[in-house]
Amino acid sequence: MLAEAACRAVTGKNPRFRMTPGFTDMHWLTADLGIPALMYGTTGSGAHADLEYTHIPSMLATARVYAELALRMPVE
Repeated sequence: MLAEAACRAVTGKNPRFRMTPGFTDMHWLTADLGIPALMYGTTGSGAHADLEYTHIPSMLATARVYAELALRMPVE
């Protein structure tokens, strides 16, 4: 999987895959448009609360993972 390889190339670790119990915009891509999708993001805590935060180094690593994934995408 491209995303797994991109994550491993940047972090040196295999990503942990899991399901989310929440509703996201990804639903519209997958259910309505049939576009495969996955979520990947930063570490932090307090999602959607007054004290929501993320770690700056995690933001930088996440940006690098997305860049690596874009570089690995096949060009048509």
